[in-house]
Amino acid sequence: MRLIEILMVLSAAIVQNGDLAHDGQALTSRHNATHAALGASLAAMAYNTHDNWHDELQGEWYINHPSQVTDVYGSSSFNLPVAISLWTAGTLTGQPSLQRLGNGLTRTLILTQLVVGPIKFVVHRRRPDASDRFSFPSGHAANVFALARYVQRDFGTTASLLPYGLAVTTAVGRMEGGRHYLSDVIMGASFGLIVGSTVHLPRCTPAEERRLQVLPMTNPATGLRLVLPFR
Repeated sequence: MRLIEILMVLSAAIVQNGDLAHDGQALTSRHNATHAALGASLAAMAYNTHDNWHDELQGEWYINHPSQVTDVYGSSSFNLPVAISLWTAGTLTGQPSLQRLGNGLTRTLILTQLVVGPIKFVVHRRRPDASDRFSFPSGHAANVFALARYVQRDFGTTASLLPYGLAVTTAVGRMEGGRHYLSDVIMGASFGLIVGSTVHLPRCTPAEERRLQVLPMTNPATGLRLVLPFR
């Protein structure tokens, strides 16, 4: 992990420390522990069977050097500034929906790296290309899977299809580029899905609530309502 990424994560964490504390506490649930154990089991299976896919992915007709792109948008030095920019733009322009999106994405990325970063230093696994010892788990995979899961929760499964496609492509690209083993991206994806499922969604403003849903009364006597969301 480059120094600039660490500094950006820490500086953003200071701004968002209140919400991050709430999100961090939610990470310690039994549900998340179960999912982390499942991810670790799958990573162990990959480690003990066929962990290095670099040679297999090189030169295949369906692979055209995805790492040249995925190494960019999967990096915290790219996607975190984008998320912060969306949050800032929404705040300055008075667009609560944009501010809300940027807020959620920023916290998701920060918490992802606060989970993944220390593990990289502790495990100290050498990368397939021998460039350094920060291979496990994959931070790029964790970032994009966390974002995809957050988008799915906030906007629905249909809206998350593209982010999930980019997440899978990122995982493949990290292996194709010799930056990670299969077990690295499996564990990174697992952590990303856990964080993306845990970060709480920012509350809508009253104006957003009115814009996002219609609540016609179906039975005034019982107070039953039919909720029709528009997103």
